[in-house]
Amino acid sequence: MRVLLTGATTPLGLELIERLLACETTEAVLTVALDEVDTSRFGRDSRLHVEHADLTRERDVRTLMKGPVKDLKIDSIVHGPLHRSARDGGRNVHAMNVESTRSLLMRLQSHSTVRRFVYRSFSEVYKLEDHLPTLIGENHPLEFSRNAPQRVRDRVESDLSVCALQGMSPCSIAVLRCAEVLAPKS
Repeated sequence: MRVLLTGATTPLGLELIERLLACETTEAVLTVALDEVDTSRFGRDSRLHVEHADLTRERDVRTLMKGPVKDLKIDSIVHGPLHRSARDGGRNVHAMNVESTRSLLMRLQSHSTVRRFVYRSFSEVYKLEDHLPTLIGENHPLEFSRNAPQRVRDRVESDLSVCALQGMSPCSIAVLRCAEVLAPKS
């Protein structure tokens, strides 16, 4: 397994790096982040590669996909970058939350090595109203309200961009709508 991991500087990203490197079948882990990735906790594992790129810039995505992703023969992408602050808004936040996902998706449609795309979504994309059930299933309505905060609207838009390609892409695409974790590791 050869994996590109976006969002590598987040707590989840760092945990995924650790788990991937612990797996014997992992041949390479390519992390991409705008900020510095603290790799000291992973030792000097030759399977770990770090690229600095701004996924909101098409040129950086193109360089990443035609360079390190191709050179390392990455076969899977685990994508989950989001703007760090849930309170921020605007064009740059939308670019990170939505456009980076679309850009990666378009590039992988004709990529020679990538065969799987895993998108980390959020349970926040589901609509919550009094008349709807409290147990949320896959067919639960999504939050399309224009009154929803930008972070929710961006997450729904990004999620739908990924879902629109499922079944039509040469790559296997999975969307993981994870529940939020609010407690530290025990």
